[in-house]
Order: sequence, then C-alpha cells, then structure tokens
Amino acid sequence: MLTNGKFKELRLSKGYPQKYISLCTGIEQSRISRFENGKLSLTLEEVEKILTCFNAELIVVSKN
Repeated sequence: MLTNGKFKELRLSKGYPQKYISLCTGIEQSRISRFENGKLSLTLEEVEKILTCFNAELIVVSKN
C-alpha cells in the first residue's frame, strides 16, 4: 500500500523533489504535498502515475 509516509520515504530515498513528481505525473505539487502531510488521499489513477515515475507497477492482491 502506498501510504503518505512510505511515499515520502521512497521519494526522498530516490532524491526526487516534489516538483519532479509533479512534472512526471501532471499532479499539482500542492496536491502531492497535502498527500505527504496526510491531508488528502490520492485517486487510483494518481497512484498509478506516481508509480510510473518510480518505474514500479501496481499489483492487486485478492483477499480470498
């Protein structure tokens, strides 16, 4: 799960400023900041865009 804390940790470990994520995804930098600070949730589409910046993919696991 991409939580706000995990996202920020990953972003910083890669040395990516919020501005880079904003340019890569088209998501406003202020929205990224609010997500990192726990003030809003991202849409699934936004999460997928962010994962693309990290060269990662979304894997859905069923709870059977």
